[in-house]
Amino acid sequence: MKSLSVSSMRIIRMFVAIVLIALLVIYQIHNVQYSYIVDGKRAVVGFSGFFILFFLYAYVSFEFFIICLGWYSWWAFVIFVVVHPMIVILGVYTPYFNEYSRKVENEIMEESYIRIGYIYKVRDPLGKGVYHKELRVGIDKDHLFLHRISNDDYFRNHLDIGDTILLRVSDKYPKVSKVWKWNPSHEEIERYKDPR
Repeated sequence: MKSLSVSSMRIIRMFVAIVLIALLVIYQIHNVQYSYIVDGKRAVVGFSGFFILFFLYAYVSFEFFIICLGWYSWWAFVIFVVVHPMIVILGVYTPYFNEYSRKVENEIMEESYIRIGYIYKVRDPLGKGVYHKELRVGIDKDHLFLHRISNDDYFRNHLDIGDTILLRVSDKYPKVSKVWKWNPSHEEIERYKDPR
């Protein structure tokens, strides 16, 4: 049995990486609705998903660069293997994914109602006082959705755990909600005690 040549091995590894990219993209897109309905948060391309995609795409670009161009020049290498994957993932895939995620969210929220909800948890994901806070809000403890808010908005609205807020809640999936108003008046709280 003949052993495979170096270029054949490169092509096989490149093909495997392309298949892994396709599987990761399919998984991420398929997981969007799950993220909203089960995890209670907006679907985004996270850091780990971004870096795995970037690494695989850069690897495919590297193999393609070596097979087709050889070591032409260092600047061509940087453009082809680093800049190009970054542009494709940040400039093409991420906006497409975010648009698809918004579309799914709009479909889930198409039939919804307004009612009072509460802030159940507040977290500083990046450390105390850094950029934004993550708030788990919902109609009760079993139907919480993650909302990110800037520190400025958080402190400007004087928000804290237990505060009453107004939510637009999905009819079909009551875990999914959008904050309608952070600081409702007493009249608004009374008005929306019963969902409308």
